[in-house]
Amino acid sequence: MFTRTLQAGVLVSLLHAASTMAQTADVTDLQRRLEEQERKTAVLEPKLEIKDETTKAALPSTPVIKAGSKGFSIASQDNANGIKFRGLVRIDGRNFTDNSNMGGADQWQATRVRPWVEVTLYNFVDFRIMPDFGRGRTVLQDAWSACNPPRISASSSAATRPASRPTVIWGCSSAATC
Repeated sequence: MFTRTLQAGVLVSLLHAASTMAQTADVTDLQRRLEEQERKTAVLEPKLEIKDETTKAALPSTPVIKAGSKGFSIASQDNANGIKFRGLVRIDGRNFTDNSNMGGADQWQATRVRPWVEVTLYNFVDFRIMPDFGRGRTVLQDAWSACNPPRISASSSAATRPASRPTVIWGCSSAATC
């Protein structure tokens, strides 16, 4: 009986020593992996910062491109500059079921073909050109331009400044959009 108890004690001691060595090996492996990840992080963080700065610097120069039911447009991020492409096409079709009696021919005719371009430059100049190419002729259907100078407002306060020296403020009034 004593021999069995001794054998059981030795077996428990060996198992405990083996598990302690395994835990030590696991901790050593985890420490090695942690150090490796810290080295990788130290290398990647500066690269990520440079990439973020590059992206932020490029953002204002990236155009906004849209396509929808109102046409195609390309504009700057702040909408100060932009170009819009739109169009209208009307086609009439005539189809005769019995061409021998009527003497007519089946035909398709473009009665209206109106592409137009709208341009905004620096929120200062707007213009639009709309030609009409329908029915085999070219007509300038619509063309306009507008100049939007910056709004100027002057104000003066007798308590702080003499009336002969007004303060000039460049910008937009609250009712206008610039």
